[in-house]
Amino acid sequence: DSVKIIKGGFASINDFTLYLRDAETMITKKVSEEAGQPVLWYENSQLTGDSITIYIEDKKINQLDVIGHAFMLSQNNKYKERYDQTSSKNVRLFFADNKLLKAEFEGNVLSIYYLYEEEEANGLTKSSAKNVTIIFEDNEVIEVRLYGSPSSEYYPEKQVVGNERAFTLPNFIFYQNRPSKLDLLKNIQ
Repeated sequence: DSVKIIKGGFASINDFTLYLRDAETMITKKVSEEAGQPVLWYENSQLTGDSITIYIEDKKINQLDVIGHAFMLSQNNKYKERYDQTSSKNVRLFFADNKLLKAEFEGNVLSIYYLYEEEEANGLTKSSAKNVTIIFEDNEVIEVRLYGSPSSEYYPEKQVVGNERAFTLPNFIFYQNRPSKLDLLKNIQ
């Protein structure tokens, strides 16, 4: 009921974790409808969902599948009050060399992505679609593809600056209880 996992830039808090050593697979999930969702952090990104399966290859995350109420957010390093957000029914994340390469969101996808021009804030795009694929390079979004009745709205910087909290998706929660290695070591002694 209180599982905490830390490995490098990866951390998790959840109620139930099953690790299958031979299959190199880790499964976290809600234990009941009333229970909180598993929360995973990877560097500046946070991920939640009803069930999360992590596929490991050579001690590195290869793929991560979120089933049910998937929600992913990433905090901008320079503009700390700005969070790129995507919610959907399910999501699959693909990694190589500990870097996120691609995210495939499926089912009722909603997203908010902040735009930058030469690292200066330049508004945001709010989108919806049936499915979305996001391509990453050096853990930064470089391309977003919308499928199935896509819709997007652009909000210029003058409407966004100072009003970032108005631009959050319905399931937005920024968890501040990310476990650290130091905290875990304190509890062991």
